[in-house]
Amino acid sequence: MTNNSANYGGAVYLNTAAAYMYQSGGIVASNTATTTTDYGGGAFYVTNGHYIGTGGTIRENHSHYYGGVASMANATASFDNMTILSNTADITGGMIYLRDNSAAVTITNSLIQGNSPNLLSSNNMDVDVTIVGNEISNHALGLYALYGRYLVYANNFENNTVAFDATGNGNFDGRHNWFGDGATEASAGSADAFAFRLGAPRADWSASGSLADSSSGRLATIAATSGTGTAIIISHGRDANDEPFATNAFNLRCSDYFDFYVIDGSPGSTWDISVPVDDTVSCESGVAGGTVATNLLYKFVTSSTVPGAPDTSCSSADCWELWSDFGTISRSGSAGSYTLTAEDVPLAELLGTPFVAGLRSTPTAISLSTFAPEVPAGSALIALTAIAALLLLLTVVTLYTQRRILP
Repeated sequence: MTNNSANYGGAVYLNTAAAYMYQSGGIVASNTATTTTDYGGGAFYVTNGHYIGTGGTIRENHSHYYGGVASMANATASFDNMTILSNTADITGGMIYLRDNSAAVTITNSLIQGNSPNLLSSNNMDVDVTIVGNEISNHALGLYALYGRYLVYANNFENNTVAFDATGNGNFDGRHNWFGDGATEASAGSADAFAFRLGAPRADWSASGSLADSSSGRLATIAATSGTGTAIIISHGRDANDEPFATNAFNLRCSDYFDFYVIDGSPGSTWDISVPVDDTVSCESGVAGGTVATNLLYKFVTSSTVPGAPDTSCSSADCWELWSDFGTISRSGSAGSYTLTAEDVPLAELLGTPFVAGLRSTPTAISLSTFAPEVPAGSALIALTAIAALLLLLTVVTLYTQRRILP
C-alpha cells in the first residue's frame, strides 16, 4: 500500500463503527494527506472505525496537516510488533494525532524511529493512550501529551531530544521507562517520570505476573497476598553493564536484574516477589543457602525525598540492601531449582525502584548476589579431581627424583 494520496486518509479512510482494517505484514509507505486545513492522516484517517496492526512496516507517510500515519476521532487503533519509521506531519502528530472524544490507541513491542515533529499528539482530555515495551528513538519530541489519559512504561527512549511534554496533564503516567545513558530531567521531560525511571535498558517485560529469566528460563513472579493491582515485571538482563544505575556492586549475578512494580495497586496491598536462583554451586550455597544469613535477596535503596523512587545519589554497594533487613524472606524448591521470595512486600516498595534475583528490579530492586567467584554446578568435582591428579603427579616426580639422587 504505497504512493497513494487523498485530501485526508492518504491510503485508507475508515468512517463507521463497523469499519476495520487489519495489517499483519507488508508495507504502508509514502502515502500523503494533502489537505492543509483539517483532519489529515497521511496513511489512515480513522473516525468511528478501527485499525489493528500486528506486524509489518509503516514508513515515510506525510500529512500536510495532522497525523503523519493516522488522524483519529472516536476511533481505536493498536500497533503491536511493528516498525514505524520517518513519518511526518506539518503541524503535529508525526505518527498519530488524536483529535476527538473517545479516541484510543495502544502501541506495544514496536520499533519507532524518526517521526516528526513528534511521535504522538492529542488535543482532547477524553482520549486514552497506552505505550508499552517499545524502542523509541531519534525524535525531537516523543509524546506531546498535554491532553488525555496516558500510560507509558517499559519503553526504551534513546537519542530523543525530549521524551515527553506533558505539562499540566495530571493524567499522564510516564514512570518506569529508560531514557538513555546520561539522561536528565530535562531530556525526560517530566520530573516524576525521571525520578521513577528505569536504571538500565528494558530487555523484556510482562504484565502477566511472571517473566522468564534470560539464562535459566525459570520464572520470576509477583502475586498479591492482599489487595489488587496490575503487576508488572521488567528484566534488564544479567550482564555487569545491565546493573541498574551502573552501581557496579556485584561480581556474581545469580539471576536477571528484575524490576517489579504495581499499577493501580489498592492502598495497603501486599505482594510476594519471587526470583529464581541459578543452579551453580556458589549461587546455591552462597545465595540460596536456606538461612536468613545466606538467602541473599537485595533491593535497591529508596529515596528519602521522593518516597518509593530509587535513590540515585547512593554509591556502589551502598545502593543495595538485603530484603531480610526489612521483611520475611523464604526459599522454595530443591537443589537445581531454588527460588527466593520476598514475602508481603508493601505497595509503597513497589512504586519505582529495582528488584533483582541475585541483584534486584523496578520500583524497588531485589537482587541475589554474593561477592565470590562463581563455580558452575558440576564443575566443582571436576576441579577437585584435577587438583588431586596434579598433587599425585608432583608426589611421584618428587619420589622419583629423591631415588635418583640417593647414593
